[in-house]
Amino acid sequence: MIEEVSTIQSRIDTAEEKIKELKKGIKFLGDYEKYKSVADEYAKKKFGRDKFKTEHSKELNSLYRAKRWVDENPKATSKSLKAELEKLQKQKATDEAFIESNYGSLEELKRAKYIISVVMANVKAAEQNQNYKPTQKSKQEIIE
Repeated sequence: MIEEVSTIQSRIDTAEEKIKELKKGIKFLGDYEKYKSVADEYAKKKFGRDKFKTEHSKELNSLYRAKRWVDENPKATSKSLKAELEKLQKQKATDEAFIESNYGSLEELKRAKYIISVVMANVKAAEQNQNYKPTQKSKQEIIE
């Protein structure tokens, strides 16, 4: 049971990470489209470039960040990212509903798993301390 929940939870965690990345990509694509005209206007300026750059630094910085992302992901489109995002959100909701309906509260299971890991760590530490036999040198170090 724990293995199945663990597998599903890792799938949920992976989906959450991917959802964050997709949202970031959608934002970057939006920023790129939104601020491209500002960069074009800046490129056309012959006089007053410094003033324009100062006045529009926020937009230009957003565009440059977005451009770096777009250059790293040339095949990404807003439509494809939104479709993948929707698919992942549905899958995540399905997985969470499955866990909830079959195993009760996911938070309770997480808490139980954490408690078990703490107990196991304490048992392991106790075993290591039981097998530890100090040498003559370490006894003197303890005294000092």
